[in-house]
Amino acid sequence: MELKDNKRVLEKMRAFDRYISEHGGVGTAPRGLLLNYSNACNFKCQQCFTESPGKPFCGTLSLDDIRKLADEADELGMYEILIEGGEPLVCKELYDIINIFGSDRFYIEMTSNGYLLTRQIAEKLKQAGMSRVSISLDSTKPEIHDGYRGVKGAYDHALKALKNAKDAGMQASVNFLVGHYNIHSGEVEEIAEFCQEHDYHFSLVLAVPTGNWKGKFDVMLTSEDAAYLESLRGKYKHFWRDIWPPLPNKKVQISGCIAVNRPYINPYGDVLPCSYLHMKLGNIKEQPLKEIMEYGFSYPYFSEQHYCCYAGEDVRFMKQYCMHDMSILEPIDIKEVLNNRGENNND
Repeated sequence: MELKDNKRVLEKMRAFDRYISEHGGVGTAPRGLLLNYSNACNFKCQQCFTESPGKPFCGTLSLDDIRKLADEADELGMYEILIEGGEPLVCKELYDIINIFGSDRFYIEMTSNGYLLTRQIAEKLKQAGMSRVSISLDSTKPEIHDGYRGVKGAYDHALKALKNAKDAGMQASVNFLVGHYNIHSGEVEEIAEFCQEHDYHFSLVLAVPTGNWKGKFDVMLTSEDAAYLESLRGKYKHFWRDIWPPLPNKKVQISGCIAVNRPYINPYGDVLPCSYLHMKLGNIKEQPLKEIMEYGFSYPYFSEQHYCCYAGEDVRFMKQYCMHDMSILEPIDIKEVLNNRGENNND
């Protein structure tokens, strides 16, 4: 189903866009979910924020849990589901998960390293209801990309995966990890040109000091780095980062950090504000999603507008709150993280 024909998804997207126009940013509008059903992976990426495959592969989520989650997300008006890992293509329940969420209710996306994305798999994903596949690409140079990913030939497979996704009728996107360490290497614009030439979308993913890069604050963007990305925003088609509005919006230049607006679900059902803030808000097997999100928004850090990415740009926040012994699979209760360090919620 094409997005233009999907009335339910478009209705929810436009409602979200109206909200941010009226409120000057994301505020407390539910947007979507990031789901890590299984942390299994076929790569050994040096920058991995989930520490896969060194952490346990599977959790305790069931497909029944996913059915309940999908219904609750739809009722909240969420319009997008991003399936992550690990590597989603090594998860045997992937197609069941896609079918449960359903392309009639959600815009379904997947982040992949692309190594297993053959033409046949791409066609199967499209038939199941996948709308967009984002392939991680770390460099225009094969040896650099392969070095980051820990697998020889990863670069060539990534390029083939992008073509296979596009040929199957899905939106193909490049996820480029950008930080202070590489932002002025020239590769941001090189990959932007590559994407424009092939009609791929280009999503900027910020380097963060968590996971395998825990404590590496020097990879985070500076304000000057962020300004440089802003300067490229109008130059390239389909050039995007997640603090920018998902739809063209003349009233809102920056919609802001979407922590809690698009929460992260780990393989045990724990709900985190986002992929990189390893604080536990609740568990979907124990509480309704609506209740968990309301609790998350009770903390001013997440209910008030924040116009940069906490994990990728706010060094003070990350040093103060995110350097505990915490991870995707072992998050710390948010009360222990924020309240014990001087942050209070509205209870």
